Amino acid sequence: MRAVLAGLLLLAAALATSGCLDPHRVVVDPGVLARTQLDWGEDRLPLDGGGWLGTKSLETRYRFSPDGSGPPYPAVLSVFSLRESRRSPTEDLLRQARDSVEAAAKEQHISLAAGPGRTGTRTLDSGVATTWFVREGTVTQRGPLFEEAVKVRIIGEVGHDGRSETSVVAIGLAQVDRQMQCPLLGPCQRAEDLRAWVEMVGDPRGSVAGAVSATGLLHHLETH
Repeated sequence: MRAVLAGLLLLAAALATSGCLDPHRVVVDPGVLARTQLDWGEDRLPLDGGGWLGTKSLETRYRFSPDGSGPPYPAVLSVFSLRESRRSPTEDLLRQARDSVEAAAKEQHISLAAGPGRTGTRTLDSGVATTWFVREGTVTQRGPLFEEAVKVRIIGEVGHDGRSETSVVAIGLAQVDRQMQCPLLGPCQRAEDLRAWVEMVGDPRGSVAGAVSATGLLHHLETH
């Protein structure tokens, strides 16, 4: 699982250069997490305190790992918390998130579709305004989480909570379909299942590409 997010080290390194104070740890509301339909595991990684990554960044990771090939399909979400002496503009956070998505896609052998993908804004349940983008790609080689030839959808979302002086950068990857056995005649069929994706990114309004969920992980981040 660590290899899934190896590309996100780029993001952690970029965040750590901002002169951080001890950050508030941003997590999914535990009450909401307990009500999700899927069994999401949570890992609260320790404060990054040295080495080439610098200091003062926190990561909390959420994983859904089904038995077998699904559906539902696997997904992983990393939430980075940062408290800065000088707040980074949204554009800088988005640039770091996009760079991290590119690195994670390369690590996981995901060929991303061309272009910036879909973009938008929303307000989380905590009241924090965020900016998000969504990209899609196809796995070209089996990796530690995703099988070959499956489609993966990726979200990057950033925001800032002035009450805790915490900036948030979240990166999530979710498999959304897989190729079924091809018939002798006709095109290969694909089995789509969006449950992990919707539960990761959804909110009651379907703000992120129409994903509607009352227990969306990102929508229920506790940012202060």
